[in-house]
Amino acid sequence: VSSDVPFLDLLAGYREALELASDTEESALAYIGQRVDTASGRGAPKDGIALVVFNGLNWPRTDVCRARIELQEQLAHGFRITADNGRRTPCQIVARSNEDETPWVEVAFLATDVPGLGYRTFYVAPGREMPEAPSFAPADEGVIENRFLRVAADAGRGGGLTSLYAKRLRKEFVRQEAGAANELVAIGEKPDRAMAPWELWTTGEVLRSGEGAAKVEGLRGRVFSQLRVTNAISGKCKLVQEVTLYQGIARVDLRTTISEYRGEHELFALTFPFDLPGAAPTFEDRFATVVRRRSQGRLDFRTHEEKNASHCGLGAAQNWVNVGPCPSLSIMSGKRRVGSVPLSPCVVVTPSDLRDRAAARVLVRALLSRGVTCTHRLDTEDPEGDPEACAFRISLGRKNAYSAKLLQLSPEAALGWPNSMASGRGAVSCCVAPTQAGNGRRYPFCSPTRTTTAASADWPSCLPRR
Repeated sequence: VSSDVPFLDLLAGYREALELASDTEESALAYIGQRVDTASGRGAPKDGIALVVFNGLNWPRTDVCRARIELQEQLAHGFRITADNGRRTPCQIVARSNEDETPWVEVAFLATDVPGLGYRTFYVAPGREMPEAPSFAPADEGVIENRFLRVAADAGRGGGLTSLYAKRLRKEFVRQEAGAANELVAIGEKPDRAMAPWELWTTGEVLRSGEGAAKVEGLRGRVFSQLRVTNAISGKCKLVQEVTLYQGIARVDLRTTISEYRGEHELFALTFPFDLPGAAPTFEDRFATVVRRRSQGRLDFRTHEEKNASHCGLGAAQNWVNVGPCPSLSIMSGKRRVGSVPLSPCVVVTPSDLRDRAAARVLVRALLSRGVTCTHRLDTEDPEGDPEACAFRISLGRKNAYSAKLLQLSPEAALGWPNSMASGRGAVSCCVAPTQAGNGRRYPFCSPTRTTTAASADWPSCLPRR
């Protein structure tokens, strides 16, 4: 029996568990909400309704909420939304009822400072007029912004994002020479491969949404602004992409909807050529957060079991992927930091000496606690036996056979090694470049320290800088 069959059988059980959990959560919030005193608050109006916003996370949050409001009695002619301190809260209408329905509107409003694992009450009070209901209009420049970010889409490049500028950092994130961000790509897959459905084997055939012009429209409101891109991949599908910026929030939301798909055997991907030197991708796996290796920038994905034949950054994500700072190995020249290498899955190699193995346990625990997949092996084993799973090798201890092997590969680096060993303290060597397909450049380097809380290494003068 193929191993994917039991997973398909489990879907019904997972779906039932999701429905039961959702019903339980809704019932529990309704039970708590009915017991919240919404009438005696300092900002509670005499007329209107209360909106109780819950925060299930353990830190305070400010974010956009949506609520459906029936336009009856005092609210029929207009309303406003206020916080529990009486201050008016920005809101805008995002949907309305049909003519044959009881009148209602759906509003988006900014719920500020909702406490962690708690709630905050907002009020819908009668007003003289309805909140604004902005609509889409042709966006000649294709630019939206808030006080944190500015985003630009180019209709001539399929509506792809040509700029994502962080105002406080004064930094442009999109590398325009590498292409537009948020570009949809259809990648051909080999249809007759004898592999499980979750395995990937692309053929190299690529179609991009940026190859043709798109229609770009803009919406600007008090709560959020949005760009809507209408486009198509010729002969394959239609697509609508939404780019949303919220007032007072340093976040951009992206949504891509594909419709009328007429192709087959294709993998869809969104590309984001960002300028993030030293960053590494962190994936939310089913049981942990895991730092993976960076992509090589090729739209080539070929996997089989635990092997990654195309050597491209690829990983499963439960809900999110973060690309940013992660645990790194700092490259030092004396006391001066000259660079850093982000640590992706790695192996810590030590001799059988009990002190070296104890140091390895501390280092492995520290890396695992920060999302870096890490394991320990002895230098008598083959540390490079699985180059696809682990891209880095960290070698600890003075009498380490793997360190000796690395130094044989770089005679110039070996010249500086005795000076470090003469200090009488442990030396650290590391395979800095990924050892993929035998063509990775190895840079062994050493340090007279055995620091496990903040790993560092000296950069010997005999090694080239890049």
